[in-house]
Amino acid sequence: MSALSAHALVGYDPFPDAASIQAADELEERLWDEAELLRGQFIRGKPSPAVETMQRLVRGVLTKHWPELSRKVTVFVIDQADVLAFTSANGDIYLSAGMLLRLDSEDELQVILAREIAHFTHRHTVRTVHAARMGAGAKVIASTALDAADIASKIATGVGVMDLAKSVASLSQEMLLTSGREILQDRLNRLREILADSFFRSMSVTGIGMVVKSSIFGFRDALEEESDRYAMAFIQQKQGSTDAYRRVMQRLYDEAVLDEKKFSVFYANEDRLSDRLKALAEFERELQGRREAGVPGTLPATAAAVDGPAAGAVPALMASPQTLTVAATAPVVPQAAEGVPGNASDVQPESGGAGVKPDVVVVLSSSNVVAVVPEGLEPGLPELAPERANAKSAAPDASGTEEVAYHQAIAPLVMPLLEAELEAGRYRRLMRNIERPRQAWKLPDRVRALLAEGYAATNDPALQGKGLALAQELLAQHPEDVRMWKLLGNLSYRRGQWAEAKEHLGKVLRFVPEGDERGFVEQHLRQIDKKLSEASK
Repeated sequence: MSALSAHALVGYDPFPDAASIQAADELEERLWDEAELLRGQFIRGKPSPAVETMQRLVRGVLTKHWPELSRKVTVFVIDQADVLAFTSANGDIYLSAGMLLRLDSEDELQVILAREIAHFTHRHTVRTVHAARMGAGAKVIASTALDAADIASKIATGVGVMDLAKSVASLSQEMLLTSGREILQDRLNRLREILADSFFRSMSVTGIGMVVKSSIFGFRDALEEESDRYAMAFIQQKQGSTDAYRRVMQRLYDEAVLDEKKFSVFYANEDRLSDRLKALAEFERELQGRREAGVPGTLPATAAAVDGPAAGAVPALMASPQTLTVAATAPVVPQAAEGVPGNASDVQPESGGAGVKPDVVVVLSSSNVVAVVPEGLEPGLPELAPERANAKSAAPDASGTEEVAYHQAIAPLVMPLLEAELEAGRYRRLMRNIERPRQAWKLPDRVRALLAEGYAATNDPALQGKGLALAQELLAQHPEDVRMWKLLGNLSYRRGQWAEAKEHLGKVLRFVPEGDERGFVEQHLRQIDKKLSEASK
């Protein structure tokens, strides 16, 4: 068998250091090349200055905490409200704007980056493709062996040949009669030659689909556990506790439980997230046990027994420091979120909002514009051109990235993303995102209108009542708020309160000029007049 195939049969070890990061064989090279094609599926055209600002902030966190990988990993922010983070074989990391909205600080951003970096440095993509191909190869071999055994059974007599057809594991020359053995051996020899010549050298069209699905929907459990283990050890090392990891995973879990439209991607899968929290509890128990026993040293960043040789060693690139500060934290048990925490009064008015200027430039189109930038934030930030993960160029200068705090960078994204969730009918997820407590910053006051609409759109009478009350409160402050008058009109219409619906929608006409919107309201009013006429008969 060729050296290429022989290497593939023993698996792919994690990269021991940044300098060693490169494709090891033709299979991995093909995956890296297809990662370039994948990039084109998510990143189209030149990124807007707004997108580059958010990417520079994330890149600054990456360079600060993983300086040895700054030449090997490229971060992209994509225009997507769903909770996504995934990594390509070549080190491209994709973070959705929706994911960034779920994070409150650079400490929490480190949690997601750590998991995705582990997928890259542990070569989870090529290991996934390799394992799938080996599984496919095993099926071919089994089919060939059973076929050969069937032939042998027809030209030979004796005990053992039919047992061979039932269990590939029983394949041994000692168990075959002479005539059957020669036929079977010939078939296997020819199959081996085919595998050596082409099996590991080909990349089928389904290959990239499998890679994309694995990256977004989650790798197999053993690889995800390996990524989790590294992220926990890294956060413990950098921050002195795993609190940030717990906050992120619990927040995502609570949201996944509430979400009306279940989505099975890894970071929105409640079963996977529940497993993360249980794994964290076990990790913390190990740390606590070491502290109580006075054992120095660290917990390994790599979980045990994953893919044979690849799991045993903790490469220098991924290794933890000599000691870890053990935090006395309580074990984590995932809790199903009940209701929606917090209340609308927690939302901060725009005019004094945590240092964020109220006059922001909001850019969101059908193209790949994902971020919007508070005016005046661009100067002083370094340029960051996307680069191939194995490029030899110097690492981008991260100076100046800390001029933009996380809450300042994420604030302009809030309204477009929450609007997208409202339009998608994910009302409880919208409520969760608006009402949950945040670290050191609050949402702009205008999100309360979205919250009112989310309440009113549900089928829960209690939540509809909250939407009604909030809309009335907002109208008391802004009597010309067309959006809230329409909300009251539509809510009254749904409840069969025709007179109230006519009154509320009639006020909309005072503030809406001629055009499609006015025509729509007038049509709705005609329907209400018909309902009133029928009711009076």
